[in-house]
Amino acid sequence: MASRCKLIGAIIKRKRKDRPAAWLARIAVRPAGKTVWRESRTFDLRPTAAAWIEKREKHLARRGALENPPVGETRRRDVTLGVAINQYVEDSAKAIGRARAQVLKSIKEFDIANKLYVEIDSADIVAFAKEKLKTGVAPQTVAN
Repeated sequence: MASRCKLIGAIIKRKRKDRPAAWLARIAVRPAGKTVWRESRTFDLRPTAAAWIEKREKHLARRGALENPPVGETRRRDVTLGVAINQYVEDSAKAIGRARAQVLKSIKEFDIANKLYVEIDSADIVAFAKEKLKTGVAPQTVAN
């Protein structure tokens, strides 16, 4: 996998309000320039973050590492936004409220709901917002 995939690790310093800075360690796997795996963890010390990135890069470089990810890290890539919205509504432990339910219902009426959620990017969101504005709703509603 390492020869075909580009493993990208980065460490970002994050300010905290009441404590010393934290270090956000990110790693991504990008075969052919398309991100297929991304994860991150926050650490108190930069060397710990660097060690985690090195460990994860070695693990992810092994053949088949992404074929059977650990439980809790699996992500279905064949789900549309509409199906994900339905699942969220069904799985929501607490009542999501009328306003949020209405917003989610309205999203399912647009083309973006038929798109695989892993393929949705910022251009799709902007196009959705413009399409929503054309229906006559206020900009505040679109921002919701």
